[in-house]
Amino acid sequence: MMTILPLRVTVAPERADAAPGDALTFDVTVRNASDIVEHYGVEFLGLPDGATVRTEPDVAKLRPGESASMSVRIGLPVQPPAPAGTYVAGALVRSKYRPEVSRCVEVPIELASVQQIAVRATPEVVTGGRSARYTIEVSNDGNSPVRLYLNATDPERRVTALFEPPSLDLPPAMSARALLSVRAPLPWNREKQRQLTITASPDQKGGASGAGTATFVQKPRFASKFAKVAGIGAAVLLLAAAVAVPTLLARTGEKDPVEAAQTGPVATPPAVAPSVAPPAEPTSAPTSAPPAEPTAAAPSESAPRRTPPRRRRRPGADRAWST
Repeated sequence: MMTILPLRVTVAPERADAAPGDALTFDVTVRNASDIVEHYGVEFLGLPDGATVRTEPDVAKLRPGESASMSVRIGLPVQPPAPAGTYVAGALVRSKYRPEVSRCVEVPIELASVQQIAVRATPEVVTGGRSARYTIEVSNDGNSPVRLYLNATDPERRVTALFEPPSLDLPPAMSARALLSVRAPLPWNREKQRQLTITASPDQKGGASGAGTATFVQKPRFASKFAKVAGIGAAVLLLAAAVAVPTLLARTGEKDPVEAAQTGPVATPPAVAPSVAPPAEPTSAPTSAPPAEPTAAAPSESAPRRTPPRRRRRPGADRAWST
């Protein structure tokens, strides 16, 4: 005797191909093959971690022999992405009041491989001389394991790069670090900025690679040596000035004894005697001259003006001048 199942379920589509971040839609058709009224719900099992499921309607109420279709929408996570591979999901339909009445249909979902590599250098800018060092962090944001080989180049191809280790094995949603040492010739008289491009490439052909940037600033060779020489010269000049200035100040008020002995006393020239004029011969002019009249000082404006007294003539004065 053949047993008749009280529930029949079909799912369309029967399989699906997807990538991280995709949204899948399945139509689940349910038929009530029992002789009583049933309430059915559907759920999906075996989906990747982080997937979301939404069903419309939530419950299908069916009389005996009736059918209904429920739409199931599945969202796959983006970050972190689910590992690539085949997931066998199960569309489980069960009675809300009789748990023993249920039916599960398998639906294969093929999740594609996605490679997403991120590269970051720390620090982003290094200032130095011939060499510099960086810490390189590489992240595998994809959903499949990868082996990555590291490389660094500059546009002028003057930089030599060395990674420790030279390659990294990264599972999905994991990161690792490597040490980068670079070396380049020093510029002569001008600062030089070298732009570095750091790449992480997979060992498989066609795989995605990641890239990052860093800057290496080199100071010129001439400026560095000139600064050292100038610093030494300035230090020597300061030391010489500190020693010489007190000595010069101490000698400003003193005279050199050797110089004083050589010069000796200063001789003064002899005085010249004044010449005496010969005596004048006597003349027939009178020996006595009339006394000069005294001159009166100019009267000041403030003092009263006085009239000088008249001098009386002596008798016989006219006769003396006539003889």
